[in-house]
Amino acid sequence: MDLTKEHVYYEDEKILVVDTQKKKGHRNRIMVLTKEHGVQHTKEVLDEAIRELIEVSKQIFEEEFILLSDRYSSINYHWHIVASDLDPEAEDHQQIKETPYILIKNELHTVTAQ
Repeated sequence: MDLTKEHVYYEDEKILVVDTQKKKGHRNRIMVLTKEHGVQHTKEVLDEAIRELIEVSKQIFEEEFILLSDRYSSINYHWHIVASDLDPEAEDHQQIKETPYILIKNELHTVTAQ
């Protein structure tokens, strides 16, 4: 990934929060990924990654957003989670409905898992 071409929202030595390359019809779609290749990481790194994705997402998404599992991931050898709006007109809306996700309502900070 060429970071000079990416909108980086957050970065530290282990993780990175950036826009996804494909928006799939969403106004906002971002992801957190680990810098280290592979999908086996410590619980601490993964917890930190999810916390940072939620914090950045609270600034980007107006009302609610979802954290999607990587069931349909097109990025190999990197653990990552996508945060997205729930636009029913987006091209991946049906896929989102079939993917395990966590819904976060930004104003109330409530969480619902599917």
